[in-house]
Amino acid sequence: MIYDELLQQYVSVDIGTMHSGDMFGEVSLLHNIPRTATCTTAGHCELLVLMKEDFKNVLQASVQKQWDEVKRAMSAFTYFDALDEVARREGCIVAKMKSYLPNETLLGDGVGVHNFVYFILSGRCQMIESLQVIVSTRLGHKYYSLYDPYVPKEESEQDFDTKYFGAYKDLIKDSKSSQVRDSMDSSAVKAESSKRDSSRGGSILKSSVQRNMSVDSKCTNVTIVTKEDGRPSKESGRGDVFEGGIELLEPTGAPELRTSVRLSLLAETTKPPRNIKTYFMQVCQFNPGSSFGFGENMRDRRIVALTHVDCMLLPMIWLLQRNTANIWTRIQHYLEKKIPTKKQLFKEFVSSRRWQEFREELVDDVVSRSNTVNWTSVHDVPYSIRMEEMVDIA
Repeated sequence: MIYDELLQQYVSVDIGTMHSGDMFGEVSLLHNIPRTATCTTAGHCELLVLMKEDFKNVLQASVQKQWDEVKRAMSAFTYFDALDEVARREGCIVAKMKSYLPNETLLGDGVGVHNFVYFILSGRCQMIESLQVIVSTRLGHKYYSLYDPYVPKEESEQDFDTKYFGAYKDLIKDSKSSQVRDSMDSSAVKAESSKRDSSRGGSILKSSVQRNMSVDSKCTNVTIVTKEDGRPSKESGRGDVFEGGIELLEPTGAPELRTSVRLSLLAETTKPPRNIKTYFMQVCQFNPGSSFGFGENMRDRRIVALTHVDCMLLPMIWLLQRNTANIWTRIQHYLEKKIPTKKQLFKEFVSSRRWQEFREELVDDVVSRSNTVNWTSVHDVPYSIRMEEMVDIA
């Protein structure tokens, strides 16, 4: 229960959902205070209940150690200095402590704990983004262009006029053509009704059409069968026959055996070009004291551990409930501004490729001018130096 200043009363707030392996009720046993929350079953549950004495003998030491570890981790960040003892106790309950091995993915590619914020306690990790680049060769030179189907094409003023104002022109044309068709159809109906009995046939036709419309709105298997001479067709099934040649067919087949058809409009998907290649670029690095997972853009990105990494995970909703001075929103805005975008990474990728090509051409030019034979190959260069050059290029 928390106090709502707007309603001026205490209201209940959901803290979270527990699953197999979780526990509750240890707060009151560790601090000798009343229960701080109410747990309600959402389905069939089987619980293991420990009394106070059994809890002290079995779990108090391990739980207290885990809480002390979370408290030390929270004290390493100045973000939590304004929290009181009750809030810190709640943080110890909802926090998760995780460790990652080198080259293990922390977040991204369907891996990681979603809706949780990561606080790095020790170790170092990097953010890697995949770029899809179209490579084309013209006159012996390679040209690169970024392929990103998720980013819409920038509209010019001409495209804007065609998209929005052109629709009104088509609407006016359709309305005019529909008016012409309606006038032609009405004249044809009048000519046909003059040949027949206008008093009887017209009234029956009107009533039958109204009945047909009412039935068709309830049942989709109703069909109208007519013949040129105005008589009902013999090939049609059973149904109600009205004068004027209109027949309402009964639904065929049992209702439970009918197949439902769902129609949907899907956007046209274009196939990617054949000369497309995927490159991986290092966006940034996270050191101890860094945090991520505030809702920043993670499309085509993943965070991989460079060394052994220890993290503290806290639910995003719990942090937003204690958003002192709007600090978490400001951190998210800071990360979105500081982390390079895909276009900036592509620009750096092209510049690094141009420098690599220029260096290779310069070396080939210098070597070609010398008359001596150079039998030195890439394999003669120490492997550590080659790895450093590869890291510099990437």
